Amino acid sequence: MMIGQEKLEKAFFSLLRAGLWEREPDELSIFPLTRDEWWNVFVMTRKQTVTALVYQGICMMPEALFPPQDILLKWVAAVDVIEKFNGKMNKCLHELYCTFAMNGLNPVLQKGQGVATFYENPLSRECGDIDLYFTSKDDLRKAVEIVNRLECKVNEMPDGSYNFRFRNVEVEIHKFLVDICNPFKRKRIRNLEKSFGYTKVCLNGCGTEISVPSPVINLLLINTHILKHSLGWGIGLRQLCDMARACYSLNDCYSKVEMKKYCDELGITKWTRLLNAFMVDYLGLDEKFLIFSEREKSSAILKDIIMKGGNFGMDHCRRKSEGKSKMMAKFDTMLSFFSNMGFMLRYAPVEGFWTFAGLVKGQL
Repeated sequence: MMIGQEKLEKAFFSLLRAGLWEREPDELSIFPLTRDEWWNVFVMTRKQTVTALVYQGICMMPEALFPPQDILLKWVAAVDVIEKFNGKMNKCLHELYCTFAMNGLNPVLQKGQGVATFYENPLSRECGDIDLYFTSKDDLRKAVEIVNRLECKVNEMPDGSYNFRFRNVEVEIHKFLVDICNPFKRKRIRNLEKSFGYTKVCLNGCGTEISVPSPVINLLLINTHILKHSLGWGIGLRQLCDMARACYSLNDCYSKVEMKKYCDELGITKWTRLLNAFMVDYLGLDEKFLIFSEREKSSAILKDIIMKGGNFGMDHCRRKSEGKSKMMAKFDTMLSFFSNMGFMLRYAPVEGFWTFAGLVKGQL
């Protein structure tokens, strides 16, 4: 890697940590940056969908080290868009949730706006779509019928989930709460789900309480979601920040000894050690807040996956879809898994196998 790129990443992560934990950047000696360097850092934040968090980090610096005014204005404008869209998302979620509730349904919100409540400023978390889970097949079927009556076009995905647009917001309905593809572990997940249940949160701008997974299930959900995408096209820093903030916020809400046991049972212990290492090394999470107390020595391999692909691998060189046939797009998706085979075999071989098997099944 070029020295210039190393400097950019160092500055980027220093500002990200500052914004994530609302403290002064820990690498002030890197600054000031040139105009081109600031622009490249800004582009990096967009690719990783952490623009508002890094902006919060900039606000923790002495003003003399701020970016040039024109870049700073673009940054402020981008942050304003993120915060306004979060408000729109919460209102949309409120309307959708009330619609389901009036029909006797109680969906569980996965990740997204629920995870945003772990942040000091929830509106700073760049939102994507709304992910909902229904606890039974009958409720899921009924939910799809309700959405159809709303005259929203519902699409069934290869994995059995559904997606549609509501108030111009992307919404997905999922069959499973936790992203464990190993069919022999699904029963264990459902038992954990039943044991720990769900809790309620209030979202800024949402006039009703929303059901979210309980702490143990939420941590497993975020954890395995990151793993699933790391095995494929890639994952962005937003989801890793979610994990760090969840670990910090939920630290006193579960037993770490029990969590280690659950990870052992699900075959994701070595992967979780890597995730722990990344959160300490690059996101500045204090080790006392880790999912459990063990970590890998180095997390550089995960950092490379994250920086290469960006948000859900959208920046991956083979992810561009312009001019591609559906067959070629499917081939490239499978190729992305093959390219990560060494990573999969090292950190989550069994879960990786079933993830790949599910992908192949869905592409046929």
